[in-house]
Amino acid sequence: MSELFSTCCIPQHLSDSTTSPQLSRTYQEMTRSATSLYRIETLVFLAEMKLVPVSGISLFSNMTVSGVSVRMAHLSCPLCQEMLRSPAAIPCGHTFCSLCIQDFWDNEEKHDRFCSCPECQYTFHPRPNLIKNIALAEMVEAMEKSRCRNNAGSVGKHRLAAACHQAGPSSSQTQEKARPMKSPQTSTVSEALESRVCPTHDRLLEVYCCDDDQCICLLCALVEHKAHSTLFVKEGWSRKQKQLQDLKKESKRRIKKREKEQKDLTESIQRIKEGSRAAGEHCEGVFAGLIDSLQRHYSTTVRELIRAQETAVVAQAESSLCNLETDIAELKKKDTELEELSQTDDDIHFLQSWPSLSTLSEPQNLSSVSTDPHRPFEAIRTAVSEFGDRLESFCEEEINTVSQIVISAAQTLEPTTRPEFLQYACDLTLDPNTAHKDLSISMEDRMVRWDPKKQKVPVQPHPERFTNRHQVMCREGLEAERCYWEVEMVGNKAEIALVYWGINRKSRSKISAFGGSDQSWSLDCSKGYSVSHNNKSILLSATPSQHKIGVYLKFKEGTIAFYEVSDRMKFLYRTQKYTFTEPLYPGFWLGDESPITLCNLRHKRF
Repeated sequence: MSELFSTCCIPQHLSDSTTSPQLSRTYQEMTRSATSLYRIETLVFLAEMKLVPVSGISLFSNMTVSGVSVRMAHLSCPLCQEMLRSPAAIPCGHTFCSLCIQDFWDNEEKHDRFCSCPECQYTFHPRPNLIKNIALAEMVEAMEKSRCRNNAGSVGKHRLAAACHQAGPSSSQTQEKARPMKSPQTSTVSEALESRVCPTHDRLLEVYCCDDDQCICLLCALVEHKAHSTLFVKEGWSRKQKQLQDLKKESKRRIKKREKEQKDLTESIQRIKEGSRAAGEHCEGVFAGLIDSLQRHYSTTVRELIRAQETAVVAQAESSLCNLETDIAELKKKDTELEELSQTDDDIHFLQSWPSLSTLSEPQNLSSVSTDPHRPFEAIRTAVSEFGDRLESFCEEEINTVSQIVISAAQTLEPTTRPEFLQYACDLTLDPNTAHKDLSISMEDRMVRWDPKKQKVPVQPHPERFTNRHQVMCREGLEAERCYWEVEMVGNKAEIALVYWGINRKSRSKISAFGGSDQSWSLDCSKGYSVSHNNKSILLSATPSQHKIGVYLKFKEGTIAFYEVSDRMKFLYRTQKYTFTEPLYPGFWLGDESPITLCNLRHKRF
C-alpha cells in the first residue's frame, strides 16, 4: 500500500522534520489504511484537516483506482479536457471520448479531409472503426463510483450530518423521527442544507472558484476547476465581505448623489414651468401690444383717411347738387315766362320779349360723382389689403424665424452627437423601378449616378418611373417614430427629399419635382442650401462644408431635420410641424454626373 501511495506527489510540508509527531503519525496511519477505492476520500480528508491547502491538492497528479496507479491526465479526453466518457481507442493507440472523436472526424469529412488523430496527426483512410478501451473504461467507472459513493464513510455525508446536528438541539435520531412530519421548519433547514451540497459529487461546497465566481466541492477543485484560482469558502467569504463593504459605500454614495440630482431636477422642472408661464405671459403681452398698435393705427390713420375721403366725396356731390338746384330754378323761371309769352296777343310785346327768351342758358358743369358707393374708397381698400398681405407674409416669416430659434435653443433635448443619432438608423435601398432612364444604380442598390451614356441602352418602361426628371426613390416607406439616415454626395448639384408614394412622376411641370408640391419636402444641396415644399423655398444661411448629410425624421411629431455629419452634428434646418398622412419615402435628384450614396449604418448602430 505504501508503494501505491508513493506514486502521489506528497506535499513537502507533510514530510518536513518540523511537522508535529502527531500529524506525522496520523498521516502514516492513513497511508497504511487507505485502500484503492478510498484514495480520493483520503486526499479530500487531508484537505479538510488543512494538512493540504487547496492549491496543494492540485499537486496530486496520480491516483490509485482498483489497485492501479494512474495519472489524471490518462483519464481525460484530449479533445474535451473532461473525464473520459465511453473511452474509445483508435488504430494509432490514442484514446478519446467516443462522441468527441466521432464529432471531430465528422467535421473533417465536411471539409473533404481524411480522418486523422488529433494527437499524433496520423491519417486514416477509410474511416476506422472505434474500439472500446475496456481497461480505461473500468478505471473511469471505478473513479465515478468513488466520487459518487453515498455511504456512512462519505466526507460529504459526515459533514452534512454534522451540519444537521448543529442546525438544532435535536439529535440525529430525533431528526429521523421528525422527518415524516415534514414540518415547515424542518423542510426549510433541509433545503438550506441541500443548497450547500455539490449536485455533481454529493459533497459539501467548501471551495470558492474565483474564475467562475461559484462555490464548488473539493472534487470539483481537483478536476473541473483544477486550472482555476480557488480559495476556501471562509477566505472567499472574507474577501467578498470587504468587497461588499466597499460596494455598500459606493451604493450609498451613488444614492446620495442621485437623490441630490433628483432634488435638483425637481426644482429645475418647477423653475421651467414658471419660466414657461412667464414666457407665455410675455409673448401674450407682445402680441396684445401688436394688436393694440394695429387698432390704434386704424383708429388714428386709416379710419380718419376714410372719413376724409368721405367728406371730400360728399362735398363734391353736394356742390354738384347745389348747382343742379340753381339750374332747375332758372329753367323753371324761364319756363314760366315762356308760358306767359305764349298766352299774349300783343304782337309788339311778343317780339320785344322774344330775344331774351329765345335761348336757354347753358347748364353748369357738374363734377363726376360715381353711382357706385364703393368706388370712391377702392384705393384705400386696395392699399389696406396689400398692407395686410405684406404684414401676414412678414409675420409668417418672422414666426418661422422665431420657431427656428426656439428649435435651435431646444437642441439639447434632441440627439447632438452622431452616436446618439445612429441609434435611430434605418436601412435604405434605392428602387430601380422609380429611377429615371438616365440613372444607373449600383452597390447593392445604394449608389445612384447620372450616366448620359445610358441613354443608348433601352430601359424597360415602368409605371413608377420618373420620366422627365433625374429622380429616384427608395423602396422603404418610413413611418416609425424616429428615423435617421445619411447620404454622401461628391458633387454640388443634388437634392435630398422625402416624398409620398403618390407623387406625380410623368408631368413636365413642377408638381413632379421634389419640393414642387405638397407631396414632397426637399433639401437642395447646390452651392448653398435651401429647403422646398409645395413650390415654396427658403434659402439657408449655412454654407456647405461637408459631403455627408444626415436626415432625421420624427414622423409622429411631423418634423424633418437636416444636418451636416460630423462627430458633433451641424444643424442646418428643421421644418415646421406637419401632419404626415402616409409613409414617407426618401428620394434624390441628381443635377450632374457625381454619384449619391446611401450610407450603410447597420454595423454602426451599437
